[in-house]
Amino acid sequence: MSAKRVDPITSLKPGRYDYRIKVRVIRKWRGSTKEGEVFKAFNIVLLDNMTYLTDVVGIVKKYEFLDLTNKLGKDKKQAKFIITDGSSNVKVIFWDKYSENFDKAMNEQVEKPVIVILSACKAGLWNDEVELSNVSATKYYLNYNHHSVLQLRKRMNQPKFVDIAMATTETRKIEQLKINQITKLGKEYIKSQVMLLVQIKSVVDTQSWFMHTCTTCDHETELNNGIFICKNCPRTVPHPDTKYKIHVIASDDTSDLEVIMHDREVRTLIGRRARDVFDEQSNIHALPTCLKNLAKKNYTVMLRIREENVVDHFQVYWTTNICNGFTSEQQQTMENNNDRPQSSSQATYSTYQEQRASSGNM
Repeated sequence: MSAKRVDPITSLKPGRYDYRIKVRVIRKWRGSTKEGEVFKAFNIVLLDNMTYLTDVVGIVKKYEFLDLTNKLGKDKKQAKFIITDGSSNVKVIFWDKYSENFDKAMNEQVEKPVIVILSACKAGLWNDEVELSNVSATKYYLNYNHHSVLQLRKRMNQPKFVDIAMATTETRKIEQLKINQITKLGKEYIKSQVMLLVQIKSVVDTQSWFMHTCTTCDHETELNNGIFICKNCPRTVPHPDTKYKIHVIASDDTSDLEVIMHDREVRTLIGRRARDVFDEQSNIHALPTCLKNLAKKNYTVMLRIREENVVDHFQVYWTTNICNGFTSEQQQTMENNNDRPQSSSQATYSTYQEQRASSGNM
């Protein structure tokens, strides 16, 4: 098969005829002359194909089958596991009926550990880690008679390989810290999460409270001559999504901290979509009242520590989850250290995670 690269639609220029593109047809119609005569050809609108399906093989470890409830109160099924070839680990998550079928097939396997081939699965990024999930074309083959499976099975007879392949990385326990501790963390905290008990002092109104995102990859778009462009895909986005992106000043009894909250966290707190709020605003640049009302209240916040926070001492942080209030014990401690007014006595955790169900724990 040819290894020639695929050209994105945005790179096409007139006068050249050797482009190679991979696209989806999103609209097709017949053209006609002014006299009503139908052309022989079709007019079509093409969109870059961003499916990125892949085939993988690996040893299954840390397998779990979970019954979850999403934020709408609906029951969800999830098969969650890690596959490894001894040199790297990749997370895999299957959902609903597909996960139930996979779990049934896993329980029927006698030979352990199970080695799986996944065909046409979708690769994506979640919290800066590669994650595989199922689409309609995805197929799985457990302990299949294939040379790659037989090779991995043969390597499982080597004790050293087993120790490496089946090792489980100890995840860092999520620590509850103060703001003045956050700014002094070392490199060992990069990509880890920490918990803060804070009050939002204010929502910054000098920054835009929304962003327009690509409908394919969810990255923020850029406006260029009245056209929204996604540089990640890259492509033109005719009708981008509107999502929240707000800057807040959070504080505790030690210091203040600037924090960026994205769409999921804001929707968790106010229960409304950014597009609905956007459509109601007579002045889209003014901070909506529902966002102003986030101030002067207590929250339990999860932050992910990024490399730039530690290495470059960048003092703006990103939330990964948030909930209203503290637990009773935590609130009592805060009241003893700080006489600011407290709001809720019981934390209410976010259960929504961008098409992912959650059991309700931070």
